[in-house]
Amino acid sequence: MPDGTVQLRQQGAITLPISLRQRYNLRAGDVFSIIELGDGAFVLSPKSSTLARFGDKVGEILRAEGLSMDDMLLGLEEEREKYYTEHYAENA
Repeated sequence: MPDGTVQLRQQGAITLPISLRQRYNLRAGDVFSIIELGDGAFVLSPKSSTLARFGDKVGEILRAEGLSMDDMLLGLEEEREKYYTEHYAENA
């Protein structure tokens, strides 16, 4: 089921329909692989991994909260210690 059409513009630029950009969280500057299917058909597949996008989101949240990567790592270490103590440490 087609989600719209695209037009090849000068210098080879195309604009994807907004419905696709929103559905797949595509942004300006994203890089795509081209997979040729034959008979003039091809597929564009985003090269950016989901993990990279999650990393970007974590970075945005840290910046918004005024925290550094060191702050986050320290917090994770504290939570790990707390979890270990609650679940695995012997009761003294």
